[in-house]
Amino acid sequence: MGIYPIELWLSSKVDTKATIEALDGNLQPQTVSIRKNDITIVSLPDNLENKESEVVKNFGIHIFADDPITVGVFIAYKWSGEAYRVIPVEWLGKEYFTLNMYQDYVKMHAGDFEYKPSQITICATDDNTQIQYIPTVETEKGIKPGQIGRVTLNKGQTFAIKAKIFPNLNQDWATDMSGTQIIASKPIAVISGHTKGCFPKYTGTMYGLKADFVRNMLVDMMWPVELLGKEYVSAPLKYLDRTVHYLIADDIGDIIRFVATKDNTIIYQMRQDGSSLMQISPVLKKGQWFDILNQEVAAYYKSNNKVLVGQYGKSWVLNLPNPKPGLNEEPQNPSRNGQGMMFALSPIERWCSYASFRVPAAMDNFLYLTFRTEDASKIVYDNQSITSRFGTAIKPILGTPYSYLVQNIASGNHYLEATDKGARFAGYAYGNWDAYKDGFADGYPIGINYADDCNDS
Repeated sequence: MGIYPIELWLSSKVDTKATIEALDGNLQPQTVSIRKNDITIVSLPDNLENKESEVVKNFGIHIFADDPITVGVFIAYKWSGEAYRVIPVEWLGKEYFTLNMYQDYVKMHAGDFEYKPSQITICATDDNTQIQYIPTVETEKGIKPGQIGRVTLNKGQTFAIKAKIFPNLNQDWATDMSGTQIIASKPIAVISGHTKGCFPKYTGTMYGLKADFVRNMLVDMMWPVELLGKEYVSAPLKYLDRTVHYLIADDIGDIIRFVATKDNTIIYQMRQDGSSLMQISPVLKKGQWFDILNQEVAAYYKSNNKVLVGQYGKSWVLNLPNPKPGLNEEPQNPSRNGQGMMFALSPIERWCSYASFRVPAAMDNFLYLTFRTEDASKIVYDNQSITSRFGTAIKPILGTPYSYLVQNIASGNHYLEATDKGARFAGYAYGNWDAYKDGFADGYPIGINYADDCNDS
């Protein structure tokens, strides 16, 4: 959407400097200044994308600063985009599970199919990092479900894993790599999602054209198991003018996905009347996942073991006229459409007290907050308490001490801060550029509390 397709968003609580370099040497090192509570944008080309599956590449991008910083990544193409928050090296882990999506497809003008698989990318932070990956579906290079793939990476090297294409299993959950386990001997970064897909299950063509415009990349950086928790809160995504078609299967609400990190995991949800918790999942094995496909209201969830939880926004179309005769009965193009996105939810145990974030221009942008009801007056958004700024938009979640808000916000740089020592929140920024056969969507968590209690004297 700009001169370059990728932007780094760098911010800090203090004035500082940061340097960006790449392992392959093709990206010239550059040092930039960061002003306190402001965001510095660094534009990057896409020549360091990991396009080959299970091939070691020198594509790692290293960012280091004189003082603590936060880093966001924003990707924007004409028909695809996403955003994610980068986890600092100090808080990366050695074990991960992933969020992904089923294999999708579009149909080209020549009648050929272009397939879009799940994808995972790993980056090492130290030399001689031994990595094992146990996929939930077969990978492009033939590692079958439950088998162990192995690779050794040095500092800054990257390794992409794509799901194997099964032409007869388009939009089949059996092709979804979610729940893939990754174990390393040293801390690694794991970025996961999908190359370009959609939910609900729209056809690969509309009116003879490939339906890229309802498909989007899905990307987030995965929390390591060490940062996961047992309690989560979600709220419904809000849109300015999304059209819901009740005749299209699963068109309403959002997907909430739970990935088990241990055997014998059970997910519970607070009943909507707030009376008690109810079991919503079967007993899950390690790496298995459970979906709520049409979550329309805010909810509180609890599990007996740590789980990874993701929220997926959905694609949509303004209208689907009757098929036009003579074109294989394919549906016609909608006059307007939108795409989905994905982000990992922050466990309540990891809610934070400060976050600075950026939202891009020329999009419908939203702030999504969950917090303890009693803390609402103690949370400040851009120098104004959220109770005075968004008062009537704050809604309680019955039977819990939690509330939420989801509100349209202006583009630009923003920050959130808890003014009381004990106040905490989870925050997410998301947006969409909904247009006629154009557009994309993005969403990412804007902060997480990495700190652990120290039981040492």
